[in-house]
Amino acid sequence: MDHKIKVPMVRGLTRRIGSREGWLFDGHSEGYAAMTAAIERAIKAVQSDFTATAISLKVIEMFTKADADWQAEKAQTATVGHVFELELGGQSFLLGDERVLARVRA
Repeated sequence: MDHKIKVPMVRGLTRRIGSREGWLFDGHSEGYAAMTAAIERAIKAVQSDFTATAISLKVIEMFTKADADWQAEKAQTATVGHVFELELGGQSFLLGDERVLARVRA
């Protein structure tokens, strides 16, 4: 897997009602379109009852946990950002803040 597809994440309101803030996919990026297509192919390949939305929400949940872990440890690691790598359907996706992804060669 040589090529990694970048999927920018943004912080924003995760509910229409209320003010809960969290990580969301940048739905306008090419990386997001490629990832959702890979999710849909994976669902069809294994004939799963899961929906693309359910899997996308699980990916956000995993990214959020990994980011929280990084936030807790960043003072000791002297890093400037967090990137989460996801392999799906034979493709590799890098999820993270757009500024951090810009520093990553993929």
